[in-house]
Amino acid sequence: MRKICMISFEYPHQGVIGGIGTSARRIATNLAGMGYEVHVITKSKVAQEYNISEALKAEVMQDQGVTIHKLSPSSDLLVHMPPQELSNAFEYLIDLHKKIDFDIFQGMRLYPSGYLAVVMGKVTGKPSLACIRGNEISLDLFNYRLAPVTIWTLKEATEVTSVAKDLLDDARRIADLGGKGIVLHNSIETRRYLYDARIRVERPGHKIGLVGFQRQKKGYAYALEALSRVKEKDNCSLIIIGDIKDDEKEYFWNYATRLGIRKNIAITGPVKEEHILNYIKKMDFAVFPAMNEGCPNTLLQAMYTRTPVIVTDVGAQKDLIQDGVNGLIVPRRDTQKLTEAMERLIKDKTLAKKLAKNAFETIKTGHLIEHEMNQWCKIYDCLLR
Repeated sequence: MRKICMISFEYPHQGVIGGIGTSARRIATNLAGMGYEVHVITKSKVAQEYNISEALKAEVMQDQGVTIHKLSPSSDLLVHMPPQELSNAFEYLIDLHKKIDFDIFQGMRLYPSGYLAVVMGKVTGKPSLACIRGNEISLDLFNYRLAPVTIWTLKEATEVTSVAKDLLDDARRIADLGGKGIVLHNSIETRRYLYDARIRVERPGHKIGLVGFQRQKKGYAYALEALSRVKEKDNCSLIIIGDIKDDEKEYFWNYATRLGIRKNIAITGPVKEEHILNYIKKMDFAVFPAMNEGCPNTLLQAMYTRTPVIVTDVGAQKDLIQDGVNGLIVPRRDTQKLTEAMERLIKDKTLAKKLAKNAFETIKTGHLIEHEMNQWCKIYDCLLR
């Protein structure tokens, strides 16, 4: 039995609404179902007062065959962990490895997870896998403390995976990867979703979906601006399937009011993952106007529900979508092009149906969970040869 140590400081138990935690759980639980022994190293939900006697302890729990180790954090930071906390995590991993004898250390994000996985690989002589999950390179590169660590992690990892081609290209520009580098998109696990006929989205006119946890990098400001320019805006509703980051809600509503479209907006609030398809399929189309992106699970969900999509040309969005074939692509930060695409789908129902059908076929033929897991198994096989 192969033993995988997956380090992901985002995991669903924390109440974190984000793609890294969702993906970590999807991969880990499916590996366990395939016979792997999987341990996930993560953090407890709430920061605790630092206590040196508790620093190297963890709450251990089971999740569908996966062993979860919830370390006691000294801060609420998920990404920029204090050095002492990272050192504690390293010591805990060393002790755990002595008991388990892991075959592979895998970090779900370059820093701190990937960095810690590579350090563990160096110390133990085991293969390490650093996974690029989003726009961490573009962010960390401009942090003078994290840039050298990010570059070192990319160079020293046994293998590097990325959820998007252009993110891997970014990695190659800043670090010599040699022959390393595999693009592996996210997938959709259809069995996790439940159909519920009681779910309704009661809004008049054209329903435009903005799916997921919204913050500025997701480009919601461009969606608001585009909606305000749509000729038929009075017959349109922008439905946020999810919620808005707490410290951005005031800005969001003030901006919508200034644009004169506040009455055109509805927010569902947090939606459980198993129910989200019920909301998406009630949209006429969905927009994904992100300024930076990895491989959004929400885009895969929309495509699977045969909902027409408009995406910006970032991350895996431009890997998955062929403009005019299975969706529409617009340049990021281009409100006018986004407006034109929205008006196009409002007017052309034949086009919308074609895009929706082809989007579903894209998922069905290459982005279901079995496709992703087959690729992960091949990567592990190569690392352990």
